[in-house]
Amino acid sequence: MPEEWIEKRGKEFGCGMATIPLGDGVIDIPAIVDELKSVGFDGATTLEIAGEENVKTSIERLRGWMG
Repeated sequence: MPEEWIEKRGKEFGCGMATIPLGDGVIDIPAIVDELKSVGFDGATTLEIAGEENVKTSIERLRGWMG
C-alpha cells in the first residue's frame, strides 16, 4: 500500500490499495471466487491494485478463476 494511504486505511472506503497482483498475497482469492460462484453471485466487483502489470496479472487470474 502506498504510504499516503496507510493513515486512511480502515477509515475511508477504497483505501485498501494492493501493490501486488491478486493471488500473490495471503488471502485465498480462488477460494473466495469459488464461493461467490457457488452462491450464484452475478454482481460487479472492483480491483484496488496499483501498477499496470499487477492489474493485468490480476485480470488474467480472475478470468481463469471464473472459468
